[in-house]
Amino acid sequence: GGGGGGGGGGNLLAPRLEGASANYGSNRSVSSNTSLLDENGAPRSREELKKMREQRTADAVQATVDQQRDKVAQEEAARDHKREMARDVKEHVDSWRQGKTNMRAILSTLHEIVPPGLKWEPLTLAKLIQPSDVKKAYKRALLVIHPDKLPDTASLRDQVLAQEVFDAVREAWALFQHEL
Repeated sequence: GGGGGGGGGGNLLAPRLEGASANYGSNRSVSSNTSLLDENGAPRSREELKKMREQRTADAVQATVDQQRDKVAQEEAARDHKREMARDVKEHVDSWRQGKTNMRAILSTLHEIVPPGLKWEPLTLAKLIQPSDVKKAYKRALLVIHPDKLPDTASLRDQVLAQEVFDAVREAWALFQHEL
C-alpha cells in the first residue's frame, strides 16, 4: 500500500495542477494565466510562484497608474483647449462690443454675434426708442441667448459664446439702467 491510492506513483500533484484552475484544499483558485508547472512539467516552488504573483500585481498597479496619468493628461489638454477657445471667443465678443456704448446699439446688433441656431430677429434702432421697448427687447434677448437655453447639440464654442454675449448684454443693461 502506500501512496494514498492515487495509482501509479510518480508526481501525484501534477494531474491536479495542470488544469486552468486548481484548488489547494481551500476555496482560492489559481489564475489560468499562471502555470503552476515549469517548462519541464515539475511543480514550481512557493517562492517562484510568489515572485510571479508579485510581478503580476506590480504590472497591474503600473498599468492602473499609466491609465490614470493618461486620463489626467487628456483632461489637462481638454482644459487647455477650452481656455484657448474661450480666449478666442472673448476676443470676438469684445471686437463686436467695441464702439457700442449703449444698450440700444448692443440690442440692434445682437443678431451679428448670437450663436447659430438661436432665433433672434434683428432690431432697428427705431424699435428701441422708448425705454420700455428697450426693456422688452432686453428680456427677450436674455431668453434667447441664455446659456442654459441652448440646444443639447450646441458645441462648446457656442456655449462659451452664449455665455460671453449673455454677460455683455447684462453689463450693457446695468449701464442703461444707471443712465435712466
